[in-house]
Amino acid sequence: MRLAREGADVAFTWVQDEARAREVAARIEAAGRKALPLRADAADAGDAAGAVEWAADALGRLDVLVNNVGAGVLGPLESLSSRTWTGSSR
Repeated sequence: MRLAREGADVAFTWVQDEARAREVAARIEAAGRKALPLRADAADAGDAAGAVEWAADALGRLDVLVNNVGAGVLGPLESLSSRTWTGSSR
């Protein structure tokens, strides 16, 4: 919401809770900004890349990209493979 309050249009992904995604989109729109919710799993490289492309196309450009993914894997980031991320989210 802070990005919307600061004047940004906001694209975001969601995986499980469509009702919550609609609620967030409505709050962004109530702040006078565009809201672009997209169902995509950030643990899936294709979904993540597609979401970024979709947002850039829909908004004309991206000024800020925030990656916020929850996972239960411990270890140095550089030692984790894409398979680790995929397995941890399902």
